[in-house]
Amino acid sequence: MERLVEILIYFATELSKKRQIDELDVKFLLNKGYSKSEISIALSWIFERLEDGKSTLFQNMQSEGKSFRYLHEAERDLFTPDGWQELTQLYSLGLLSLELLELFIDRAMMMGLRNIDSEQVKKFVGNLLFNSAGNDGFYGLARDEIIN
Repeated sequence: MERLVEILIYFATELSKKRQIDELDVKFLLNKGYSKSEISIALSWIFERLEDGKSTLFQNMQSEGKSFRYLHEAERDLFTPDGWQELTQLYSLGLLSLELLELFIDRAMMMGLRNIDSEQVKKFVGNLLFNSAGNDGFYGLARDEIIN
């Protein structure tokens, strides 16, 4: 799932530069080791969101330079700096809504998680976006995977 999120970040970043979907450099991703299947799944996800007209893709970028969320001390302990940066990037690209960001923070607080890094953020978001969250902990983050 993390790899799909990485592809989504690449596509969303490129599209935010006013590029068209047909201008996306898929060969770049193939050369980076992503499979055609992974790229296809990510592209399908983006197409679905853009077609339904309800997507948050690129909406959040219009509030550029504005802070959207302050963390209190207990919340700051949840994330490593790269974990929080990853989460804010996903929000700013519109891949993650503010509601889902809040849900993530709330659930992590309730579980007593600490030091959530960028890879764990991508795992959570990937499971959430691609609807594969099961009974394996917090959207794919088992408590024992997090360093306390």
